[in-house]
Amino acid sequence: MRTSWASGSGTGGGWLRMVGRGPRRDDPHARTARETAKIVAGGLTGATVQHPRADGVLSASSTVPPRPTSPIPVLVVSLALASCGTIFPRYHTPTRSPPAGMTESGGLMAPPADLRQLTFVSADLPPSRSDQRTWDDDGDPDLYCVLLRNGEEIYRTPVARDTLRPTWTNASVTLRLDPHARLRFELRDDDGAVSDLVSDIEFTGVPEGAADGGNVVMQLTRGVSLTLRAGPPSPLIGMGVEYEIHEDYVRVLGLDAVCPARAAGLRVDDHVTAIDGRSVADLGEIGVRQAMDRSTLRDVSLTVEREGRPAIVMDVHVNAVYLAR
Repeated sequence: MRTSWASGSGTGGGWLRMVGRGPRRDDPHARTARETAKIVAGGLTGATVQHPRADGVLSASSTVPPRPTSPIPVLVVSLALASCGTIFPRYHTPTRSPPAGMTESGGLMAPPADLRQLTFVSADLPPSRSDQRTWDDDGDPDLYCVLLRNGEEIYRTPVARDTLRPTWTNASVTLRLDPHARLRFELRDDDGAVSDLVSDIEFTGVPEGAADGGNVVMQLTRGVSLTLRAGPPSPLIGMGVEYEIHEDYVRVLGLDAVCPARAAGLRVDDHVTAIDGRSVADLGEIGVRQAMDRSTLRDVSLTVEREGRPAIVMDVHVNAVYLAR
């Protein structure tokens, strides 16, 4: 018999029933099995069970006494449901590259001085370890680099396969340069389920030369060098807002490091009640997303309520977004 179990409800609580292919429902043995399954699950109370004899004839019956219904399961479920808040859809406004000539025209916001885009260019390993062992048992290593700040990983490059001189393309991250942050660069060998540490360097503050731009060559342990390129971050176009949609307002959850919404005065926890003069309740979820997404193409007007104060209108102009970690 192929059997699966489904949950249900009975007088005394939850019970299980067997479903699937099996004996006919008029088979006394099958009836007994079904009733017994319910009784074992503790849900069927006051049930009468007929016991089959060896010859298949049903013998005397016995009754399972009713079990008092406990309010505890109902209370637990009620408390669990009460503790679950409503989940609202969350989105982030999109970004795109600036149109040709927009960056050169000087009309975009400049990035703050403490933002730098670090690009992982390459690494260089000696032919073998200091004890003359190879870096990997099955050929040259598969290398990638990990950047950690204060112990938390914030970026990892793609893997460069079978090489002692890995190079990476489009492996960039924009950072806020914090003179008090603890930075750690790790070069690792990818072996599938595990990865081996090949070399590393750790220091407090800003990588030497990163604040001035240009290439930065760092000497890691075991004779390994790592080359980075530092420079101003590349601008994107957008609004720079993370938000969630409620029935009649949009709640601001976060703002990108540098973005038009922040420049317009928008803050975290602000309630946007209308976009370009149309109420959020009227727009609905799809309409809100489309209206917010238009910030990559043209200026957008937001009606904002903050901490019970009268609503104000903010004009978010098309401008640069800088994403930083």
